[in-house]
Amino acid sequence: MRALGRIKRILQAVVKDIIRKASDPELELAKFVEKAELSLGEVRAELEEAELRRDALKRDAVEQRRSAGQWMEKAEQAAAADQDEEAKQALRQHRQAGDEAESSEERLAEAELTIATLRRDEAELEQKLREAQLEQKRLSIKLRRAEAEQRAGAVLFRSEGGGGPAEETRERIMKAEAASEALREVHKGSVETEFREVGAPASLDEELAKLKRRLKRKKAQGG
Repeated sequence: MRALGRIKRILQAVVKDIIRKASDPELELAKFVEKAELSLGEVRAELEEAELRRDALKRDAVEQRRSAGQWMEKAEQAAAADQDEEAKQALRQHRQAGDEAESSEERLAEAELTIATLRRDEAELEQKLREAQLEQKRLSIKLRRAEAEQRAGAVLFRSEGGGGPAEETRERIMKAEAASEALREVHKGSVETEFREVGAPASLDEELAKLKRRLKRKKAQGG
């Protein structure tokens, strides 16, 4: 027995929505196609069984109607010959054959409805499957094209020696910054060396002593 819920979901599905909502459209579309193919196979198998059942019911109905007619002829013949018991027996068989024929005909009508439903489902599934397979091809072409463009871009990147003018500019800036930092380190080292060689500034007492000595010499020279 086919999974009616799955078939209903497939028939109600919108293929473009599957692609739009999926995080991996190619994978989700492949799953949908697989389910649609499985459901289509189930519907076709049921359709074949329903047609065989219909044909058998049709044969049964025809045979039972024929049998009912034959029993009626026997009942008429017995009644004409005043063979009442034989006539009643024939009428009983005629009634039974007629009831069986009606039952077969009712089941035959139900089988025809089932076949019509299955054929409709088959046609809709075929259409949905064709639609999904077409979208699969379109998606595959887009993906292959994107991959080709990506490979072409990578080849161009390598052929230009990296990232082109923008990448070269970044490299020059990085080299210039490195050189500037090196110069700052050298300059810093020179200043520190000079500072150590000259020594720390004299204290106020030392400066005052020097000033007094200078004034004393100046006074001596003037006096």
